[in-house]
Amino acid sequence: MSEVLNGIFANSQVDYVINGTDIVLKRREEVSNVSNEKYQIKGTVRDGNGEPVIGASVVLKGHTETGVITDIDGNFVLTVPAKKVTLSISYIGYDPVNVEATVGTFVKVVMKESSQTLNEVVVVGYGTQKERISSWFGTDGEA
Repeated sequence: MSEVLNGIFANSQVDYVINGTDIVLKRREEVSNVSNEKYQIKGTVRDGNGEPVIGASVVLKGHTETGVITDIDGNFVLTVPAKKVTLSISYIGYDPVNVEATVGTFVKVVMKESSQTLNEVVVVGYGTQKERISSWFGTDGEA
């Protein structure tokens, strides 16, 4: 009986259980290769002078939806799907950095200032302002 049922349901989403004289059919559960485990990577981002880089972007390489920014002390905590990952760290005015990170090891990143400088900054502002003009005329009594 099992050989016949295996042949019938081999390439389907149906599984079966023989319970005495009954055959119970059920939907086959798929086994996922993707782990649901989450891990935390902790670290700090500093500049060449040892100062914290506030607001640096720390992203799981290849997964831009998984990322955080550094806090006021340059620290970050990122939840990742594997124990060993590659992080991409970037900030305006600094060269981007890729670093290997392993769960349980505190990541210390030092960013170098970018060799490319901004040649021009354009500031555009929109708004209105009332201007009050006054004038004063006077004489000092001399002609």
